[in-house]
Amino acid sequence: MLPEPESLIAHAEATGHPVLSDGNDQRQNNIIIYGESLKKIDDLLRQNSHLIHHAKLHSGSCTRRPESEIKEFVTICKQHGVIPYLGGGLTETAMRRGRLSAFSQRLSALGIDTIEVSNSSGDLPAHAYAETLRTLRKDFSRLLVEIGTKQGDTYKSRDNWT
Repeated sequence: MLPEPESLIAHAEATGHPVLSDGNDQRQNNIIIYGESLKKIDDLLRQNSHLIHHAKLHSGSCTRRPESEIKEFVTICKQHGVIPYLGGGLTETAMRRGRLSAFSQRLSALGIDTIEVSNSSGDLPAHAYAETLRTLRKDFSRLLVEIGTKQGDTYKSRDNWT
């Protein structure tokens, strides 16, 4: 059973780190893929998958890649035992546009069962954020929860989080 969203948020606020809701794997190293080719990603994972738990395809990179490449990214990750997910900015955009259900279905169709959820603009109230997490945990095996907001190029301090 996954933890309640409020406990995920509380843990992330206390530690300053996203929370992996399943907590069953000790390899907690994540990599972020920006513009690397699929060949380079495959080579990286072939050599280092024993150290890597998750591979995140950055939101900006996702918008510049055809869906077929995203699907191949997922396949490559799974071949190497690495859990793929897409950047939380995509989830946040889907939430703001009222398209979270359609976005979730699209991720499932791509074979993605981990979702990162962010509120980087900081304008989603905590109760609405918790409700979003509660909804998403029904559809995904793992939630990566990003807490805090971005100001320019840096995160606000935890003292200023809502």
